[in-house]
Amino acid sequence: MPSQSVAQDVKNHFSLSQNRIVVTGEGVADLPVGEYSKQLPDAYLLYVGSAYPHKRLNLLLEAWEKIASGHQKLHLVIAGEEDIFMKHVKQLALSRQLPRIQFLGHVSDAELAYLYAHARAFVFPTSFEGFGLPPLEALNLGCPVIASNIPVLQEILPKTGVTFFQNGSADDMMHAISRVLQQGEAAQEAAKLGGAEARVKYDWNLVAKRTLTALRDALIQESHASKKTST
Repeated sequence: MPSQSVAQDVKNHFSLSQNRIVVTGEGVADLPVGEYSKQLPDAYLLYVGSAYPHKRLNLLLEAWEKIASGHQKLHLVIAGEEDIFMKHVKQLALSRQLPRIQFLGHVSDAELAYLYAHARAFVFPTSFEGFGLPPLEALNLGCPVIASNIPVLQEILPKTGVTFFQNGSADDMMHAISRVLQQGEAAQEAAKLGGAEARVKYDWNLVAKRTLTALRDALIQESHASKKTST
């Protein structure tokens, strides 16, 4: 399982014993350093990912509507596959006549690294995740994170460099964004510390070792069970 939160959900849903579940986690990879060919604003908030309903981009638009007027030089940049869900978000932004929003569509890993590294903050309004890789990628590149306080993100994300807001509250998201913007360089420095912590905790080599150990133990248990059955 990628997290304790998912493990608990699986345990409750399938009535499994705790020893049947192993949490291996996920790892944070170093994205290739690159550039972004299109013109970007000097100051922007960033969201990266899908636009599925549980990602709550509708709340992000609500928060942006409230904060944009007080930050005239700030933009909102949204990167993610332009599927039917993202098209709906774009239409919603257009219908509300929301200012200074840029939809980038799909971006490469190198472009993604550039976006993280130059954003004022990464905003993650999701109401459900199995792990939460994008905010860890953002921290890894020194980008402050503003995230909903769902259990899995509170479990996975470091406390340093991350500002949580009440899940489902556009007002609380707006206040969290304002706090991070006011912190300025201090928020960036905190994100670097959080990123260093994440790199140690979520190393792919450790994840691979935990996964191999779990598979080995499962095979041993299955072998023992088969022998007992045959005798």
